[in-house]
Amino acid sequence: MTTDEVLRRYPRLCAHLMAHSLGYLSARGAASVIAEHASGRPSYNEWFVSMVTRHRCPDAGSLDEALLQVGREEIGHAVRYRRTHTGYMADARMALALVQRERRGMAAPLSDMAGWM
Repeated sequence: MTTDEVLRRYPRLCAHLMAHSLGYLSARGAASVIAEHASGRPSYNEWFVSMVTRHRCPDAGSLDEALLQVGREEIGHAVRYRRTHTGYMADARMALALVQRERRGMAAPLSDMAGWM
């Protein structure tokens, strides 16, 4: 599955993962995380790597295994806690609007991203 397919097929999941990340992931970044996870590949993004290096996944045998575990957990949390995605930096509606812009091929203007951050 490609990033564009994820954006097209799962815009709300992208928005909720984006909101759950509290600004770490853009619309395309969230879609990329989902696509990589669906393909069984680890996602080497700043958010996941920082979680692994700080305190998560002590039982994982390798960095790849730890990143896969974090990806599985965070995508699950994005779905499980989707009703809490409101307010500053976690607004799912704002994130969905940014995902919709990305789907139409319109990069988010800096003013939208600045409001998101």
